[in-house]
Amino acid sequence: MTDATRSSAATCDASNSSRTPFLSVERLSFDAGKTPILRDVSFGVARGERVALVGSNGVGKTTALRCVGRLLENWRGEIRLDGVSVRRFSRRDLAQKIAFVRQISGSFSSFTARQLVELSRLPYLRPLEPLSEPDRAAVDEALARTGAERFAARTLDSLSGGERQKVLIAAAFAQEPALLLLDEPTTFLDYRSQDEISASISAWLADKNAAVLETTHDLNRAALDADRAVALAQGAVAFDGPAREITSPQTLAAVFGVSFPTVPHPQTGVPMLVPTAPFDARKSR
Repeated sequence: MTDATRSSAATCDASNSSRTPFLSVERLSFDAGKTPILRDVSFGVARGERVALVGSNGVGKTTALRCVGRLLENWRGEIRLDGVSVRRFSRRDLAQKIAFVRQISGSFSSFTARQLVELSRLPYLRPLEPLSEPDRAAVDEALARTGAERFAARTLDSLSGGERQKVLIAAAFAQEPALLLLDEPTTFLDYRSQDEISASISAWLADKNAAVLETTHDLNRAALDADRAVALAQGAVAFDGPAREITSPQTLAAVFGVSFPTVPHPQTGVPMLVPTAPFDARKSR
C-alpha cells in the first residue's frame, strides 16, 4: 500500500466514524492454507447504508462477505452485529438477521420462483410447520418489490439470467434480514436489469432501515448505487470513503495504480470510467 493510499484510507476512516455501525468488522484476517487472503481488514456498515466492497480479482472481497455471513468459520478478528459477535448467534438466529445472495445452485432448477422465495421463510418456522399468512404476505411483498411476481409460477430453469437474479433478491427480501450480503448482484446482466435490481435494493434498504454490503467489479455501478465504497488491495483496506470518489482519478491512481479516462454522469456528475479495456489492477502494477 502506498503512502497516498494509507493517507486516503485514514482520512476516510475518520470521516466515517461518526455513524454507528450496525455491522462492525474489526481486524478480520483469513488464510487459505498458508496463503494470507485478508489481513487486519476493518470497516463498518450503518443501518440505512449501502456499502460496495470493491477491488481486483483475488483480493478477498467474496471471502470477506463469506466471513461476515459465517459461511467461513476459521477467520480471526471480530465481526459484530449491533454490538454482538456473530459467533454467538445460532444458525437459525443468524439466518433471521443476515441474508446472503449467491449464485443459484442447479439443484433448485425445477423449483418455481415462488417456491424458492418461500424457502427463505424457513428460519422462522418450526420443522414441518406450514407457511402462515404473515409468511405468505412477506413472500408476496418480496416478489412484488423485484417485479418477479409476473413469473412466480415458472420454474427457475425457464427464466433468463436477469429474471433468476430478481428471484434471488426477492428471496433475500422475504427473509426479512437486518443485513443483506450481495455477491456481484448485477454481474453479466444487461443495463436495464442492472438498473431494475439496483433500484429495488435501494428502495428496500430505505423502507426497512437495514444495511447492505455488496461486492462488485463494476466501479461505475458502485459509484452510482452505493453510499460508501471499501476497496481492498493485497488483502487489506486501501480506501474507505464516499462511493462517488472511487472513480476519481486520484483514487484510481492511489488504490489501483491505474489511470483511466472518466466522464461526468449526466444526472449526478459522478465521474464514470470510460470502458476502454478490461480492468485488472494486477496487470497495472
